[in-house]
Amino acid sequence: MTVKFSDFGTSYFEVLDNGTGISSDAYETVVARHSTSKLEKFDDLESISTFGFRGEALAALSAISSLKISTRTKEDQIGAELEYDNYGKVTNQKRAVRKIGTTVRVDQLFHRIPVRRQIFLKNDKKEFQKAVNILMGYALMTDARILVQTQTQNSIWKTVIQTKASERFRINTPCAQIGPNICKKCVCQS
Repeated sequence: MTVKFSDFGTSYFEVLDNGTGISSDAYETVVARHSTSKLEKFDDLESISTFGFRGEALAALSAISSLKISTRTKEDQIGAELEYDNYGKVTNQKRAVRKIGTTVRVDQLFHRIPVRRQIFLKNDKKEFQKAVNILMGYALMTDARILVQTQTQNSIWKTVIQTKASERFRINTPCAQIGPNICKKCVCQS
């Protein structure tokens, strides 16, 4: 999973994964409120094994931003790039060359709510740090590969978090992330 923030997320942020992609029959419903393709029955809550993109979150984002999704499944010869309106309806669809997986891009977060947008712009670095802290938690809890990058203005992309996918990382959590010199008094030190 790769997460990119441009201007601390005030211009845009995007999440890229190398999952299975979204099938074309789900394009219209993937951003619908109260929908998810990850759950079919209540017991499925116990066995979610991917981060995946959840419909309710996508519906909320489409209501307050400009939302674009680029996706391709292994069955697709070519991917699709979709744009959604604030009601979660596809407003534009075109073919796109891409790898298997999905990219969700959120442009101009809160632009439909001017007062909230101003507050967001005023606190952009603080909100960005909150997002990084959440992503750091995911990095410490999972064996997935996570890459978080940021860019301001026209600068180069800087890596904020980078992990490698491995079971060993998950077992050694804090020490693997911050290093044995800082973690001298940790119980997890090998």
